[in-house]
Amino acid sequence: MTRGRSPGHSPDQQGGPGGASPRAPTRVEAIIVVAALTALAACGNEAAVPTRPAEPPSGLAALVDVMAQRLLIADTVAAAKWSTGGRIVDLPREHAVLAAAEAESGRRGLDPAQTTAVLQDQIEASKVVQYGPFADWTADPARAPAAASDLDRVRPELDRITTDLLDQLANTRPLRARGDCAVTLRRATNDLPATRSLDDLHRKGLVRALRSLCQ
Repeated sequence: MTRGRSPGHSPDQQGGPGGASPRAPTRVEAIIVVAALTALAACGNEAAVPTRPAEPPSGLAALVDVMAQRLLIADTVAAAKWSTGGRIVDLPREHAVLAAAEAESGRRGLDPAQTTAVLQDQIEASKVVQYGPFADWTADPARAPAAASDLDRVRPELDRITTDLLDQLANTRPLRARGDCAVTLRRATNDLPATRSLDDLHRKGLVRALRSLCQ
């Protein structure tokens, strides 16, 4: 006579309560788990390391950066002039800017004539940028801005940038007197921060702005 099995037990349940005994991981499986945990820990450590902030430009790069800032504001100036029916060329304003720069140059040990030439270049460079949208808006008035900033609100920012420009001219005077000034300026132009986002028109204006920098 066949001996019966105890109720509630089966061959698959032998070896411990709740089912079969857990199988020990093989050596390969253990290595995979350890590698995965190590990778996760490495990712966590990388995430914990703070990103090093970009260093501000210095030398001729700082000077070029200030000029780029001035050119970017030219878009706002153009929109303000268009909305008020103003002209791009504003001789009284230009004369005032140049006279102030000439007066400030002496306080910084700069040559007044060269400083005036550099500021004149900035004015001409700004016109290069302003003529671009003016041509577009003349050809298609529907593309013109419906509302624009008042020039009186923009000019304080331009004055601040002009002060920064004079400071950078003073800081870079030895560099601008070197024989490799033009090469360094070209490199600084190519290495402008991505935050400036200069398109072809603004880069064309920047080339005009650099004309008198090297002594």
